[in-house]
Amino acid sequence: MLIDFHVAARMQQAVLWLLLLTALIIQSSKIYGTPVNNRNSTAEQALSLSKAVQKILKHNPSLQGFQPRFRQLAGLQQSADQAPSYQLGIEAENLSGSGDYAAFDSAELTVSLGSVIEFGDKRSSRIKAAQSRYQLEQANLKVQTIDVLGQATQSFISLLSIQQQIKLAEEAVALAAATLDIVQQRVKKGAVFQAEATRAKAALAQAKLPLDVLQSQFQIQQTQLSILWGEPEPQFNYVSGDLFAFSEVKSYQELMQALLASPALQIYADRLRVQNAEIQLSRSASQSDISWQVGIKHDSGNGDAAFNAGFTMPLFSKNRNQGAVTAAIAAKESIAYEQKAQQLQLQAKLYQAYRTRQQQLATVKRLQSTILPALEASLKQTSKAYQSGRYSYIDWVGAQRELLAARHMMVQAATNVLRNQSLIEQLTAQSLAPKSFSGMQAVKQITHQD
Repeated sequence: MLIDFHVAARMQQAVLWLLLLTALIIQSSKIYGTPVNNRNSTAEQALSLSKAVQKILKHNPSLQGFQPRFRQLAGLQQSADQAPSYQLGIEAENLSGSGDYAAFDSAELTVSLGSVIEFGDKRSSRIKAAQSRYQLEQANLKVQTIDVLGQATQSFISLLSIQQQIKLAEEAVALAAATLDIVQQRVKKGAVFQAEATRAKAALAQAKLPLDVLQSQFQIQQTQLSILWGEPEPQFNYVSGDLFAFSEVKSYQELMQALLASPALQIYADRLRVQNAEIQLSRSASQSDISWQVGIKHDSGNGDAAFNAGFTMPLFSKNRNQGAVTAAIAAKESIAYEQKAQQLQLQAKLYQAYRTRQQQLATVKRLQSTILPALEASLKQTSKAYQSGRYSYIDWVGAQRELLAARHMMVQAATNVLRNQSLIEQLTAQSLAPKSFSGMQAVKQITHQD
C-alpha cells in the first residue's frame, strides 16, 4: 500500500506540474490576434491593417473634405483665366425740363461699349497664382494622408500590444491557479501552513485585476481607430497582425535623405511657389490698367449722330501698391525660416525614433535568446525545489514574477520597436514593413488620384 501511495502522489504531482507547464508555455515569436471581447456580436471578427487603411482612404472625413476644396480651387482657376469683361453703357440726357427741353424732342441718347486693357501680365499672374494654390492643396492632401495613416498605424500597434498583454494576463491567472492547487496539496500533506494557501488565493485574485483594465483599454483603442473612418461603434472584435514584424531599416543617412524629400518638407516648396505667385500678382497690380469706351451719341433735336471715345487711367498706382509687394516678399522670407525650423525638428524626431528602435530591438533579441530561456529554466528548478521543500513559497512566487515581468518587458519592447518603425515611416513617407503591415503603401495611391 505504501508503494501505491507514492505512485499516486507522484502521478498527482506530475498532473499538477503539467498544468503549471501549460500556463507557462512561451508563445512563438509570431503572435497573432485573438478575440478579446464581445463588444459587438454582429461585428466582423478580425481587422487587418491593410483593411483599416482601405476604410480610412474611402471614408475618413478629413481626407474626403479635400475633394470640394479641389473643386473650389478649380473654379477659381477658371475665373482667373477670364479676360476683362465688356461693359455696355446707355446714357440719356435732356429727357425733360423747361422751355426747349419740356418735351423729349431735345433728348440726347448715348450708347457706348467699354472694357479694360490690362498691363503687367495680370491675367498670366492670376492663372499662376490659382494653379500654385491648387498644387499646394494637393501637397496638403499628401501630408494629411500621411498623418492620418500614421495615427491609424499607431492605434493598430496599440491594439496588437494590448491583445498580447491580455494573453499574458490570462496566462498569469492560469499560473496563479496552478500554483494555488500545488500549495493546497502541500497544505493537505501538512508540508506547509494554511497561510501559504491563503496567500496563493490572494495572488490569484490579484492576477485577475489587470484583465478588466486591459479590456477597457482595448475598447478605447478600438474606438480611436474606427473613428478614423467615421464609425463611432467599432465593427471588429480584434486585430490580426504580427507584433514582432520587424523590418530592415536603412541607414540613418539614407533615412535623412528620404526625410528631406518627404511631403512634410516638400510642402514648403509649394508654399514658396504660392508666395512667388502672390509677389508677381502684387507687382502686376502696380501696373496701371486703361479703361476705354467708344460709343455713338444721337441728338433727337436735329437728328444728328456723333461718334465718341474715351479712356481713363489711375495715376501713381505703382507707389500705392508698393506696400502689398513688400508684404508678399516678407511672407516669402518667413516661409524659409519656418522650413528650416521644421526641418531641424523633424531631424531630431527621426534620430530619436531611429536610436530608440535600435535599442528596443536589441532588448527584444536579448530577452528572446538569453533572459527568457534562463528564467524559464529557473522557474522549473524553483518549482521542483519548492515541492520538495527545499525552497520557500516566496522563492517560487518570486521566480514566477521574474518570468512574467520579462515577458511583459518583451511585449513592451516589441511595441516600442513597431511604434518607432511606424514613426520613421511617417517622417520619411516610405514603407519599411511588408505591405500587410504598413500604412505608407497607400500614400502614393491617394495622392495620384487627382
